[in-house]
Amino acid sequence: MSSIKGLDKNYSGLFEERVDTEGIERIGDRSIDKGFMERFGWIYQSTLIAEHLRIKLNKVYEISTIEALNCLSYIVAKNNFDLEQKKKVYGKYS
Repeated sequence: MSSIKGLDKNYSGLFEERVDTEGIERIGDRSIDKGFMERFGWIYQSTLIAEHLRIKLNKVYEISTIEALNCLSYIVAKNNFDLEQKKKVYGKYS
């Protein structure tokens, strides 16, 4: 049980609902079209990981849970970074 709490703490930003000051919902936010994520969330997340690792989708299911969570953490952080860079360049999100 403590290992699950540790994972939850270490990857807390992955699945929280987050809206920034501009009202933009960021990737990792489960409130974006909940119907889609409830039905296809595993496939969607697996596809993101496959694209990130440049592997076939069926190979994603062979990687470790920690590697998958690390990939998702990177993807979320990268998307948030890109949004911040756009905000700096354009003064708002596009």
